[in-house]
Order: sequence, then C-alpha cells, then structure tokens
Amino acid sequence: MLARSDGVGLIELVVVLAIIAVLAASALSFNGWIDKYRAESQVKQLYSDLMRAREQAVTGKRMYFIRMANNTYNIFVDNAPAPDGDNALNAPGFPDTRLKRVALSNQLTMESDLAWIDIDSEGLLSGATYIHLKSLTAPELNCVVLAPTRISLGSWDGANCVPN
Repeated sequence: MLARSDGVGLIELVVVLAIIAVLAASALSFNGWIDKYRAESQVKQLYSDLMRAREQAVTGKRMYFIRMANNTYNIFVDNAPAPDGDNALNAPGFPDTRLKRVALSNQLTMESDLAWIDIDSEGLLSGATYIHLKSLTAPELNCVVLAPTRISLGSWDGANCVPN
C-alpha cells in the first residue's frame, strides 16, 4: 500500500527555490549582455558611418561633414555647384545635403574634443580626436579614434581611447 502524502516536503521546496534562483540570475546576466551588445553596436555603427563617409568623399571628390550634438550625429555632403563643391558646410536651404541623422540611445553620452569632423575630398580628417560613447554597461569597444589618416575602433581606459 502506498503512503499518503500530506504536502510538499522541505527538500522539494528547497530544490524548486534553487531552480528559480538560478533562472533569475541567468535572466539578469542576459539583460546585461543585451545592453552591452546594444552599446557596442552603436559604436560600430558610428565607425561604419565614418568609414563610409570617408570612402564616399574620396570616390565622389566631395567634402563630407559630420556634426555631433546631444547624442545625435548628422552626416552632410558638400553639394555646392563649384566643380568640387565649396569646401564649407552651408546654412540650411543651400545645396549641402544631409545624408544621415543618427540618434543614440539614452544610456550613451557622446564625448569628443570636437563637435564636428570634416573629411576632405582626399579622405583626410580635420584633426586628431576621439569619440567616446559612455555607457553603464562598459562594452569592450566603446570609442572611435580619429586621426587625419585613420579611423579606428577602440576601448576607453579611463582617460584615453586606445585603438584596438
């Protein structure tokens, strides 16, 4: 004859609670991983946009302008009528065309020595600087290093953007 069970035993209850705790911990870890992925994805998108603007500046023989403000960057092309443009970003309503506008998520803050980057028709950037996208999740790649002849992904070491 089978013994009658009056409820859940202590060992059974502890096992169920342990399983729930493991699942909850893995869910928190997964959310952190997703946040890191999103932050790193934005850094890679910025890098890709800068590289593409540089490539198009060389192939199209036109200047490109990147303007940054408040977690947003805009990419413009010099479409002035001179043979190769007028090498200046003109006021709204003039021939320069905005190619792209990107708004970064709220968890990222753009820090840069400059609020603008110009890329001339030979692909040279207007100076050496960095763009650091600060995030609470500390992704591995979280900055872009800009030199006149090079654009690199990097990691922030607390004071500088170190190219990878």
